[in-house]
This record gives sequence, C-alpha cells and structure tokens, in this order.
Amino acid sequence: MSNLTNFPYLNASEFSFAISSLCRLFHQVQSLSSSPRLAWTSVEIILDSGAPHLRITKPLHIRTLSSSTSSIDIEAEDEKPQQYSGQDKDDVTVSEEDDDLEALPKHNKDLDAMVIYDIILSSTYSVPVFYFAIKDIAYRYPPTMRVLYECIIPPRYVEQTEAVGVLGGVTVTDHPTANTPVYFLHPCKTVEVLRASTSSSSDGESDPLSYLLLWISTMGKSIGVDVPLALMLAMRKEKQESNQRT
Repeated sequence: MSNLTNFPYLNASEFSFAISSLCRLFHQVQSLSSSPRLAWTSVEIILDSGAPHLRITKPLHIRTLSSSTSSIDIEAEDEKPQQYSGQDKDDVTVSEEDDDLEALPKHNKDLDAMVIYDIILSSTYSVPVFYFAIKDIAYRYPPTMRVLYECIIPPRYVEQTEAVGVLGGVTVTDHPTANTPVYFLHPCKTVEVLRASTSSSSDGESDPLSYLLLWISTMGKSIGVDVPLALMLAMRKEKQESNQRT
C-alpha cells in the first residue's frame, strides 16, 4: 500500500493493511534463527464480531513484592537467630538449606502471567487505541488501578498516565468486542503526539506499517509495551529493498 492519505489519521483499509503487515513482519523475524529473542511473545489478528484488530502478547515482569511476601520477610528479620557452635552449627545450616530448597515452589510456566494488548481502530478519533489487561489463570492481577501502576505502568510514566497528561489518561472500561473489563489508554492526545514525533516533511511519506510502529513506540511505552529493535530494523531493511527495486 502507498502512503497514508491523511496523516496522522488512519482509515479502515490502512489500519487493516498495517496490522497485517506487522503480523507478517513479526513472524518473519521470529522464524530467523539468528534473530534475538523478541520481547513480544506473539502477534496475531483477532477476528471478532467487529472489525479485525491486532493483539500483542508479552510476559508480565513483576516489579514489586506482594503484601504477604513483604510481611513474611519482615517477620523473619524480627526473629532472634538461634546460637549454634562447632559441628552442630554446620549440620543445622545444611539441614535448613535443604529444607528451604524443598519448600521453594517449583516454577510452572503455565502460571506465568501475560499482558495482552489489543490494538483497535477508533471510529471516533480515526487513530489506533490500546485496550489491555493481564491474562493470568490464577487470577492474581484483577483490572484495578493499583495493579495497573504496580505491575504495568513503568515508574517514569506514572505521573503522565494518572491524569490526562501528555500521552492521555488510562482508565478501566469494557473491551469493545469481548465485553470484559480492561485498561484503556484514551486517544485524545494521539494526534498531537504523532505530529510532534515526526517532521512535517516526512508526514506524507508515512506508510501504514511505519505509522503503526511509530504509534506503538510513542504511545505504548507509557503502558509497558515498545517495539522490539529487531522489528524496526527488519522494517527499515524492507523499505530500503523496496526503494532499490523502484
């Protein structure tokens, strides 16, 4: 597809082309044995009752300890250590270490929580919009504002997302197709941010895939998702090869 007709806005056909191109590019890069491990686990197009949209899945990286873990640690520090001497001390130390290792829960990758980012075209604003939530089969991370700021929002973006700041505010709403509670990054600032991120001379040169990657890299950082470098490099290589053919 050629350049956008009305940057920084997208129409339905441009959005469809953009998400299809990104999905193809992701699987292309992921299949290369020489490619570094991508921060995204998967990229797929979702065909619900409404228009198709893009879904990016990535692991949830926990930054804070739970309240129960913190209280256990504090209680352990307050306990007075027992005194041992000689061989008895060595025997007890080894025994305690063995007990600790046996007590540690074995890691089950099936219990790893993931963050799901759905990218849907807004019919009102004519720009992509993020709807996102944590997928966790153990139901440890409900869609609350506390979970949002403790587990998803990078600390440096907290002030910008607590209110309608530079990048727009984050609220909890119903997913437009799944009807489940999710987080929603309001698109009221998207046009302004995209215009500020590009020079006026390059506006007309933006194709749908470049637009989508620019949008993710500028809007997504505030909610914990960014474009992997390998994808950016692959896109630039494709554009260079395309320009050489023409």
